[in-house]
Amino acid sequence: MVNLELWVRGAAIVIGVLFGALGTVAMLASLGVFADASMGPSWVGVVAGLAFVLGGLAIIVGYGMAGGAALEDDVAVGTGRRVRIVQYVLALGVAVSLAMIATWAALGSRTHGASSAATAALWLFVIVLAVTGIRQLLRRR
Repeated sequence: MVNLELWVRGAAIVIGVLFGALGTVAMLASLGVFADASMGPSWVGVVAGLAFVLGGLAIIVGYGMAGGAALEDDVAVGTGRRVRIVQYVLALGVAVSLAMIATWAALGSRTHGASSAATAALWLFVIVLAVTGIRQLLRRR
């Protein structure tokens, strides 16, 4: 009989590694390792690649180690505090990375109205994510 949980954990690790590899390639490309990177500031490519690397790690930690999501998209019951903290930091890192890229794009765009409002909403999301994540971590001692 096939153990479905092992398949899910294995698939999560493979997907996480693929996301990490994709992010690493993006970072190296933006730093000019493969060719001349003249598409924009190299830090944008590094931050975008970092979002993929952190997302891949979050998949590995959340599904490969912690066993997947439970109710309310939290990690499975019985998951240790350290794993929860790592998962929180990884998620916050992805959100901050995306907000940084959106801020750069909004500041560089010619129409600041809609872009600025969307960027402000994204940073508000980051703040809400940070506060609710800390509350969950403190509540689950």
